[in-house]
Amino acid sequence: MIGTLLALLSLQATASGDPAVIRLDGRCQYPEAVARYRYETTLVLCDSLAIGSEGDETVLDFSRQSWGSMIRISGRMSGARMTIDHIYFRERPAVEATGTCEIFYRGGKVSLVSCLAKAGSRTYATNFVVSRL
Repeated sequence: MIGTLLALLSLQATASGDPAVIRLDGRCQYPEAVARYRYETTLVLCDSLAIGSEGDETVLDFSRQSWGSMIRISGRMSGARMTIDHIYFRERPAVEATGTCEIFYRGGKVSLVSCLAKAGSRTYATNFVVSRL
């Protein structure tokens, strides 16, 4: 399943040094309906997304050009949905987490990757919109 997902994504990804990692440009943006919960939920800021695998898990790495990785989310894919197992925060060990990520397509290409995860008492959201340029 991961191999099929990576093959599909590679058709639209920007070049990267590692052929097993797919990089997408865009940004994390949140509709007003989500943004109003910013005091209860950490809304991750990002301008790129790397999709790869570690063993049998898929890893989504949301990063900012000037800061590097902001949050990495790992879990198991089933179709276009991922069940979250762990979150990695900027150079810290993995934390167990629950939640889901979903990949949305438009015209056969990834248009949006959205995740909602809970780790401990905190909730984290990512809403990565792929650049159309």
